[in-house]
Amino acid sequence: MSKAFYNTAVVGITGVGKSSLINYLFGDKIAQTGIGRPVTERGFSSYEFYIGKLPVKLFDSWGLEVNKVSEWTEDLNKELALRGTDKPAEEWFHTILFCINAAGTRIQDAELKVIERFLEERYRVVIILTKADLLNEEDEAEFIKKMHSSIGQELPIIPVCSVSRKSRRGVTIEAFGKEEVQAQIYNNFWDSIVVRLPPRCRRVVEAHIENWEQQQ
Repeated sequence: MSKAFYNTAVVGITGVGKSSLINYLFGDKIAQTGIGRPVTERGFSSYEFYIGKLPVKLFDSWGLEVNKVSEWTEDLNKELALRGTDKPAEEWFHTILFCINAAGTRIQDAELKVIERFLEERYRVVIILTKADLLNEEDEAEFIKKMHSSIGQELPIIPVCSVSRKSRRGVTIEAFGKEEVQAQIYNNFWDSIVVRLPPRCRRVVEAHIENWEQQQ
C-alpha cells in the first residue's frame, strides 16, 4: 500500500468543462482544453498529484457524446472490470466527479445511465456543476433540486467555476469551488472503502474456499 493512490475519475459529456476543472483543481495546464469538441483520447488517461498529503491519481475520460453512448459505455465497462471488488482496494475508483453543465436545462438520459452504472458498482459519485457562474442562486437551487429528482437520490452537488472571467459589464468573476471539491474528496476517503468492503470480503472468502476445494 506504500505506492497506493486515492483514485478519482472525472467524467462528463463533451464540452462540459472537464479539462478546465482538472487544470483548476491542480493548478497546472495538464489537460488539453477545447470548446464543444472532444479533447481527450478515447479511454481513460491518468495524472498523479497530491491534495495536501493525500496522493491522488486522477483519471480523465474521453468526453461522453450522445451519439456514441454505446462505445463510451463499452470503454467504461472495460475500465470498471479492472477495478471490481475482486481487485484490491488500491485499484478501485474511490470518487467519481461527474461533471454536468450548469447552462443546460436538465440532465440528459445518457448522463443518468452512466451515473446509475457507477452507483451500481457502489462508487461514491459527486456531481460537479460546471460553469456555475452562469446561474444566479435561485436558478442554481432549482437546477440542483431537479437533478436530485432525476437521479433519485441526493448525491453531493458542488457548483464550480473553473476559469476566472470578466462579465459584459467588466466585473471580474473569480473561479470558485476548488476547496469544496477537494474537501469532498477527503470526506469520501473512508466512505469509498467502507461501502465496497462487504462485496470485497465476500470475494476474498470465496477465493479462499475455491482454493481450498481445489487442494482437497
